[in-house]
Amino acid sequence: DQARDIALASEVAGKEAAEEKSAKSGASDEDIPLGSLVASEPNPPVMTDEDKALLASSMYEHILAMGSRAINQRVEVYWWLDKKWYPGKILACNTRKRQLDVLYDEGEELPLDPGEEPVRLLP
Repeated sequence: DQARDIALASEVAGKEAAEEKSAKSGASDEDIPLGSLVASEPNPPVMTDEDKALLASSMYEHILAMGSRAINQRVEVYWWLDKKWYPGKILACNTRKRQLDVLYDEGEELPLDPGEEPVRLLP
């Protein structure tokens, strides 16, 4: 019983301290960004059947199987937020880590996420 009382008192003291800090800063529950309230429970966007088909058509596995022959191959990578394909070339193909690095024509170099970004080889 004593341990439970100590834990309860500690919890109450922690809540009071947080409320006091919030009051001093002038923040209210309305000032807290929504994302910070649900950060521990990510809510990814729902994929449509068209999105799933696009991801399934990705040539990621094929390109990885090419190993070092994939380097300098021209590709396009689909960016979901833009709903657009971006051209570039493969700079690195690490079959052990299952990672491809792409240099986009716009000048940005980024690793690809195989489960997130569809990729296709260009002729």
